[in-house]
Amino acid sequence: MYINGFDDILGNTVKEDSLLMYLQDSSYNYMALYDLHTLDFSSTSDMNMLSAFIVKARQQYGIPYVGAVGETRTFFTNKIKSYNNSRTSADEKFNVFNLEFEFWTTSSVQPGGYYCVNYLQAAGCSCDTAGAFIYYMGLLKSMGSLATIQGAISETYLGWFNQGQGKQIQAGVDRILLHAYRVDNTSVWGYSKTRLGYLASN
Repeated sequence: MYINGFDDILGNTVKEDSLLMYLQDSSYNYMALYDLHTLDFSSTSDMNMLSAFIVKARQQYGIPYVGAVGETRTFFTNKIKSYNNSRTSADEKFNVFNLEFEFWTTSSVQPGGYYCVNYLQAAGCSCDTAGAFIYYMGLLKSMGSLATIQGAISETYLGWFNQGQGKQIQAGVDRILLHAYRVDNTSVWGYSKTRLGYLASN
């Protein structure tokens, strides 16, 4: 389960326990945490608070997998790697690295879009879906290598892609979380089968 606004939950015992109880009662075994980039990774007290939450999730609520969701190389190499390396127990560490970079979203990658302005231009990539995919693959390989070194699962959130892109992505990641946003479950298969077919054929 993706947890949005985690920075507003961490440190609030009532919110933490409410979240963890919901996950446990609903039989979730994994939570992927958004908004970690807003935490102060240089603060010992903040990192101890994060560590205590992860330990509580595992030891008191039986949630073995805790993931860090990010969209930049430096997030994983400077923050998550440093955090994990500062911890002595496996129960304190992130064991899933989740890359979310929506290279297929035209409005984000075109000139003036979020990814174009913040990442693609500086990297010398074209501000279109082709340039964004090239950039994304560099991120994916970097994150995947780091996850391997750290003994973590590498995964990526994925929306729209072609078969060739799917094959490249699969080579660099342990797990793909394929989006299937539907109002009800009757159309999930029809919505997803082409993309599932791409992945299965690879």
